[in-house]
Amino acid sequence: MKKLQKRSMTIALNIMTALGATYTITLPDGTKHSNAPEEPVNYQGRKVKDGRSYGELAAHYRPFIDALKPSEFVEVPFNGYDPSNLRSAISAWGCHLWGKGSLLTAASKTGIEVLRVK
Repeated sequence: MKKLQKRSMTIALNIMTALGATYTITLPDGTKHSNAPEEPVNYQGRKVKDGRSYGELAAHYRPFIDALKPSEFVEVPFNGYDPSNLRSAISAWGCHLWGKGSLLTAASKTGIEVLRVK
């Protein structure tokens, strides 16, 4: 490698380091310059505090709630979900679909009771 090429490479590496960039450069002579981690980071996907996957709770209650018509009643079983989280999610989804005050919810021993008011 020529003197000018080495100086240019040093300047380029300094700029990338200053920017906080992650890089891996292999020169024609086989020399490698890198600040990248050895193994790529495994992305596990988005998780909620309870440890369930994102969207898992909605996939549980939506089949029950989406089909409700005014004055209809349905009970959504807990199926291992936290009752307060399930009730909150159902209320929020009903408010999103039909507006504030459109659902009444109550927790029973087996699930969340839902009554669509309007």
